[in-house]
Order: sequence, then structure tokens, then C-alpha cells
Amino acid sequence: MADQRPRIAKVHADLPVRIAEAERHGWLGKVEGLRMSLAGGAYKLAQIDRHARWISAFPPYDDACHATPACVS
Repeated sequence: MADQRPRIAKVHADLPVRIAEAERHGWLGKVEGLRMSLAGGAYKLAQIDRHARWISAFPPYDDACHATPACVS
């Protein structure tokens, strides 16, 4: 999931320019679709960031296993 972040961030960053262009041309349906994509991209980036923070809160499997009495024999 994290490997998708740079691509999604690039697309998300380009959307305001595309929205402005669509507005200049009067493409109202396109404007609405791009605004939905902008909101969806922001949500997806936040989701990726939350997932990365959640994963980083846990130690790697080997470290966690060696720290528990069940793994020590």
C-alpha cells in the first residue's frame, strides 16, 4: 500500500490544476468528477498514512517473539 503513495500523491497534487482548467472551459460534469477524485485521493493518502503509523507501532515479528515468555525455551 505504501508503495502506491507517491503515485497517488502526484495525481492528487495535479487535480487542482485540472479542476481550474475544467472550470475555465465550463465542463461542469468534469469539475464535479475531479472534485470527487480530489476528496477520494485525500482520503486514500490519509488511509495510507494511518496504516503506516499503525504498522510502525509494532516491533518486527522476530523481536516480538523473543520478548515473550512463550518464545523463550
